Amino acid sequence: MEIKALNVYPIKALRPVPLTSAILTPQGILHDRTYMLFKVNEDSSLRKLQLSSCPQTALFSQEIVSSAEASSDTDDGTGDTILVKYHI
Repeated sequence: MEIKALNVYPIKALRPVPLTSAILTPQGILHDRTYMLFKVNEDSSLRKLQLSSCPQTALFSQEIVSSAEASSDTDDGTGDTILVKYHI
């Protein structure tokens, strides 16, 4: 088997973030599907945003910004930031 690409989706249903390496945790690959976007309805209920029901989610992009404090040898990802951009 050959791995052709390694991607994570920090925010579920948004565009993927390509990786060159990954940190495995008991829950899977670090940062994969950690967050989800919801819309608050008028009655205060929540509706999850997905591309199939909300095409505007295709306008979001996301990237993982590695913490500057940790060295690449010991970086466990705990100081990373998920940067989200909305492209109009």
